[in-house]
Amino acid sequence: MATRSGTSFAAPHVAGALALILSANSGMTAAQAVAVLEETAVDLGSKGPDREYGYGLINVAGAVIRAQQ
Repeated sequence: MATRSGTSFAAPHVAGALALILSANSGMTAAQAVAVLEETAVDLGSKGPDREYGYGLINVAGAVIRAQQ
């Protein structure tokens, strides 16, 4: 089993998470959905968004819950 990383591997996961966020709150704009995804991400590396980890690890459950509020 190999481990892969990079934007080509992350993009489908992020797109799926955004689809779930928008399905939880259909009145949300794309920009609002992205903001929810960023705000609920688990920060990795140095504090805040950074070059190596971006906003961090997506927290799909947390993002969907936030979108429903």
